[in-house]
Amino acid sequence: MRKRDAIRFLLFLLLTAATADDAYGQNPNRFAEEGLKAPSSCQGREGLAMTVAEKTCYWSTHTFNAQAIFGAAFNAGIAQLRQAPREWELGASGYGKRVGTRLTQGFAKGTAQYLGGVAFKEDPRYRSSAKKGAWARIGYALGYGTVLVHGDAGGTRPAIGRLAGAMSSGWVARSWTPDRVNTAGAAWRRSATALSGSVSSSFFKEFRPELSKLARFMFRAGPRGVPSQPNPALAGGRP
Repeated sequence: MRKRDAIRFLLFLLLTAATADDAYGQNPNRFAEEGLKAPSSCQGREGLAMTVAEKTCYWSTHTFNAQAIFGAAFNAGIAQLRQAPREWELGASGYGKRVGTRLTQGFAKGTAQYLGGVAFKEDPRYRSSAKKGAWARIGYALGYGTVLVHGDAGGTRPAIGRLAGAMSSGWVARSWTPDRVNTAGAAWRRSATALSGSVSSSFFKEFRPELSKLARFMFRAGPRGVPSQPNPALAGGRP
């Protein structure tokens, strides 16, 4: 694969991750504005706190979806190639264990984040900043992808639900992983990996407009060359 094709493929994966939850739209009111029926209330109402029912819907659609299955299958495939952990066989049975592990970790992360969000009145939706400058936006995305979250009543609060979700994802695997990797250190590393996924999602959503422009530039048709001008003499015209 050529370098340019590899960059295009990577950008495609990043945009897929950034827009995976866009089925319900960044602006759920756009359906009413266009005279259409909204397909779901999972995104809540813009500018208003989400109800428990809306948070439950948000949790279910973000936990049980094609992205979760694809991500688990893809990461399990990488683990299979690396034979990690080496105690698990390399056939279909071993691959099933690796896929099941990642699906369970994703379920634990999403569920703990949902329960923490309901208990501590956290808004699970990411709100793009209105900040100017790349560094200010990077700092915003980093903060709201790790330890900060918007509250139901407005303002900013500690992201207890997100942190609980990351820890649940890291520690739940201790129930079945081989003894060699069934350590507290490995659990904390898995938790950090889960939190890094939230950071990546925040960055992608924050810089979605720029990524979209980059995608249009990367995937646009290349120049086809300037057609040569006909020779008047050959065409029977005057020189």
